Amino acid sequence: MIARLWIRVLLVMAALPFTLAACDSAPKTYDACMLKASREARNDRQFRVMAEACREKFPNR
Repeated sequence: MIARLWIRVLLVMAALPFTLAACDSAPKTYDACMLKASREARNDRQFRVMAEACREKFPNR
């Protein structure tokens, strides 16, 4: 009984990193970052801040 519980716990712990990696929605490129900024910014000031963050994250764009 306890062995089955441990097996389940170990299986969940082994699958957790893969599940979290699949949920990563961060942009992988500068263009994707800018597109996300343009979609999510509510005003011009917020867009400029997000665009600067994209430039810092992808300096070799």
